[in-house]
Amino acid sequence: MNLIPVWLVAVIALFAGALSGGAVVRNHYLVEIADIQAEQDKAVVAAYQSGVARLEAAQARGNTLSADLAQREAEIDKLTLEVTRAAKRHTTGRTCLDAAAVRVLNRADPSPAATDVPQAAGASVAQSAAVATDTDIYEWIAAAWGYYTTCRSRLGALIDWEEGVPR
Repeated sequence: MNLIPVWLVAVIALFAGALSGGAVVRNHYLVEIADIQAEQDKAVVAAYQSGVARLEAAQARGNTLSADLAQREAEIDKLTLEVTRAAKRHTTGRTCLDAAAVRVLNRADPSPAATDVPQAAGASVAQSAAVATDTDIYEWIAAAWGYYTTCRSRLGALIDWEEGVPR
């Protein structure tokens, strides 16, 4: 006599097979997911290390460019000072621009610094309060050259930096 019908055995066998097959498939995909995660972790570490290396290289390049620029600016400052000190040897202090010309030039720039007229080197302040002497103009040109050259050096350093940045 058959106590358990055949169809019940078949259902139990089918259910047991499905469970064991599901476990095998689950384990297979868990291994694949773990492999993918390990590859992703390696890629993240590699990207981080690459970023750190690029950052360190950029920092070193920036430090080099900054040191070069600082040296160039010191040279410019020294040369500007030497040229300014030479003003007394090469100028006489005679008036080059009268009061009207100086007023026009000072009105061209409305900033407070523009209203500060430099004192003339030779004559008294009362005589030359609003005039520009050849010494004043010489010193202004020397200072302007220094500012321009410093600015040009800074822009050159920025261009050098940009040209070295990988795209």
